[in-house]
Amino acid sequence: MFILERQQRIIEIIKKRKCATVSYLSRELYASEATIRRDLVEMQKRNMIKRVRGGAALIEGISSDEPLLVRMNRDREKKEYIARLALRYVSNGATLFMDPSSTVTVLASHLGEYD
Repeated sequence: MFILERQQRIIEIIKKRKCATVSYLSRELYASEATIRRDLVEMQKRNMIKRVRGGAALIEGISSDEPLLVRMNRDREKKEYIARLALRYVSNGATLFMDPSSTVTVLASHLGEYD
């Protein structure tokens, strides 16, 4: 499981349970307790969760998603590269289904550019 997938699952678990221990998260996500602790440290730095003794809790009143502008500027060059590649597969008059991700937002900003 990728880091971001694991961290998203941690958020989902904590939203459902309000808090979770490191050992519980370790069992649920099939990851070592050390890996879970590292994830929790990183997630706390990004104000996604609050670490508590032995686990983590959701910060009440704060969204678990970073603002779109922050996400769009992280790895901007990679997002631009992905958008340019994706544009090759978009034809005039095509119907596209898009999610609200930062990478898709970059792609959408380039849609009028293809030939």
